[in-house]
Amino acid sequence: MIKSKLIKLLCAFSSKEVIGFRSFINSPYFNKNKKIRQLGDYILDLHPDFQQKNIDKKTVYELIYKNEKFSETRINNLTSDLFQLALNFLAQEKYARQKNEISINLMSELLRKEQYPELVRASKKFSRSLDQTPVKDANYHLNQYFLNSLQDTHFLQQSSRKADPNLQLKSNNLDLFYFASKLKIACDMTSRNIVVDAGYNCKHLHYLLEQIDDNKSIFEKVPAVYIYTKILKTLIEEDLESHFHELKQLLSENLLTFEQEELADMYDYVLNYCIKKINSGKSGFYEEVFELYKLLLENEIIFNNGILSQWDFKNILSTGLRFNNFEWVGNFLEQYKTRLPEQVRENAYSYGRAYLHFMKKEYKNALQLIHQVEFTDPSYHIGVKMIQLKSYYELNEIEPFFALVEAFKIYIFRNKQLSPYRKQANKNLLQIASKIFKLKNQKSILTQSEYNRKRKTLIALLESTEPLSGADWLNQIIEDL
Repeated sequence: MIKSKLIKLLCAFSSKEVIGFRSFINSPYFNKNKKIRQLGDYILDLHPDFQQKNIDKKTVYELIYKNEKFSETRINNLTSDLFQLALNFLAQEKYARQKNEISINLMSELLRKEQYPELVRASKKFSRSLDQTPVKDANYHLNQYFLNSLQDTHFLQQSSRKADPNLQLKSNNLDLFYFASKLKIACDMTSRNIVVDAGYNCKHLHYLLEQIDDNKSIFEKVPAVYIYTKILKTLIEEDLESHFHELKQLLSENLLTFEQEELADMYDYVLNYCIKKINSGKSGFYEEVFELYKLLLENEIIFNNGILSQWDFKNILSTGLRFNNFEWVGNFLEQYKTRLPEQVRENAYSYGRAYLHFMKKEYKNALQLIHQVEFTDPSYHIGVKMIQLKSYYELNEIEPFFALVEAFKIYIFRNKQLSPYRKQANKNLLQIASKIFKLKNQKSILTQSEYNRKRKTLIALLESTEPLSGADWLNQIIEDL
């Protein structure tokens, strides 16, 4: 078989990239070797399946070298050259997308060749494009720095003795690029230190924050710097909720200031802040999460290349149902179903509809839909089992309920993907849910005093048990008894 690293790389190519790569290897500028073109054309015709029998080394060798004696070294070298061309193609494609970098390189070459009239025209054109773009991220300031630097060098070559502003401007823009980039890294380091105690140390951070605080009137006009300052403060001064509210306002005012990917990362910090507050007992932040998800959907921030991950889909669904927004959730399921990855689309959609029916107390419909969900992941498996368990409880289906509890226990015990914490939290849930269900069905045969005593014992058990999944549901059903 042809070298697997080449096939593995080509498998990752989209149909559009395959067409582009074919043109690339057939261009004399990039490739003058006719045999590499033959090999490339043959292999690309097999995209995306690449059947092994069709790319056997001897078969391909005979196609290219006809009746010449087979040489494994020869075919290996040819495929290595094609692999290198594929890498060069990816780099070229990346470069072609970097319009600003192309402009900067062009101006640099015009300056080197002393083509000053063309340089001036190119500089003005590039300057206008920077002024007109709404994106003012760290790279915007870096591009301004390169422009100012080229203009400053051009000015010096004119042997003029008058002052020129570009020297100061390139210094200022380099500072802003550094501040924005450094603060972005500081946010990432601080976040990871919180999660895994990584021990990262962002040097000179104290100086940066001091400079920003001392020059607030300047930096608050630079979103690329000021927003990361606020993110950092939500991480290191999380008890001051004013930082969170200011950050949320800043982001809503700068939805066009950053590329979608960076904006999504910024909002991840905001969502994580809310989740930490919820975990500390501040349930009011659930509403903040719901409003954030609506904003992320409406402004297409939460999508990656137009795709909504199944986990974001599941989280949005759960958050909406928490507030019994049934109409909104129903519309969400239908509107965004097609934005899910194709391979998990029907599964996530069926789960969502089942969960919606359950929350609407349409338990039989929920149980019917749940059978359409495949267990592709422990989170889905547990989610499905929880809907079944709660539905059996509400329908008072005694045998199915306890049969499911036993099957659930076995699944938890055997599953190696679940952490010890999640295993114990779900075991505790099953234990307490079983006790509550038994008490529910004993009500008619117990005296009122016995019933009240058992119920108080269960409430005490519920309050003292940690870790515990589904605590909200357990509290609700024990309150309903």
